[in-house]
Amino acid sequence: MKSTVKLRVKKLADGNGSYYLDWFQGGKRHYEYLKLYTVLSDRPTKAEREANRESLKLAQQIRNQRENQLIAEPQGITPAHKRKQSVIAYLEANSTTKGGEMMTEHFRKFLGGRDFQIQNLTKEHLQDFSEYLTKNLNGNTANAYFSKLRTTIKRAIAEKIVPADLLLDVEAPKKQETLVDYLTTDEISRIAQSDLNPKVKRVFLFSCFCGMRYSDIKNLTWNNITPDFKLQFSQQKTQTSKGKQTSVTLLPMNPQAIALLGERQADEMKVFDVPLQQTCDKALKGIAAKLGIKTTLHFHIARHSFGVILLENDVDIYKVSKLLGHKSVQTTIKHYANITDKGAREAIDCFPEIKI
Repeated sequence: MKSTVKLRVKKLADGNGSYYLDWFQGGKRHYEYLKLYTVLSDRPTKAEREANRESLKLAQQIRNQRENQLIAEPQGITPAHKRKQSVIAYLEANSTTKGGEMMTEHFRKFLGGRDFQIQNLTKEHLQDFSEYLTKNLNGNTANAYFSKLRTTIKRAIAEKIVPADLLLDVEAPKKQETLVDYLTTDEISRIAQSDLNPKVKRVFLFSCFCGMRYSDIKNLTWNNITPDFKLQFSQQKTQTSKGKQTSVTLLPMNPQAIALLGERQADEMKVFDVPLQQTCDKALKGIAAKLGIKTTLHFHIARHSFGVILLENDVDIYKVSKLLGHKSVQTTIKHYANITDKGAREAIDCFPEIKI
């Protein structure tokens, strides 16, 4: 079979030779310099002959790899600049969500100032990073960041930059079973009827009544509220790291949420004067203490409460998922499906009596 990828030698100014490959791909000639050298001498020393043999052997191995890739893969040989891209640079270029950005930052800390080419990434690196995440973060966060890394590595595999089995047998950080805290309707009512910290109470109750996150309420403008009182906004958590919108949520509001809006202002005006999240959480802990609410209050409990109250009032979990703006119903099931036993109790009560 005629060789497709040619191994050639370029004569250098010092009289030695540098191995390089050339091939045609997509109608263009491509070159790859291997940084392997040979002594071009009529009378090389024994050591030079040995070094020449080793360089030629390595160069031929690389040539064979490139030729197999060129023949086997429709896209041909992965460009050298991609294979030689640093790990951090590759992660930064291919992890565009906020979670991906945080994962990359943790990987940078894990390397401790080191960096190397993405093609030199090994299973040992991945397993060590998994253990680093487990040691420094809680289980679910560690697992989520490792999943971000796994997605990026799969891209590198598809691009033939790293071996196809790189992720095989690498163990991700273990997930932890977490129970979602939430408030009952009675507890929300007691907060609403109190005169404690009106500014914090107003935005917290708004979240209880519509399920919006703190970050989305903070950025909410009157332009996000339609004339028939529907919320239309891009959820900050699902935006890319550069703030690009990935999807727009359209959320109807119930009368209690509408009542908290106040008088409509100019489109560019913020709907709420929202304190810092730390301020809200501190105030909510004080409210809980004064009202005798045992749940440790923080702002996100309002969103949890919204979801649980819907489920307890027989709203289908798929509809709850839509109202919460989850990208997948699996997220809703993971956090909310086991919170209330109402559906399970009703199902068990339907079981017929059997004489025994």
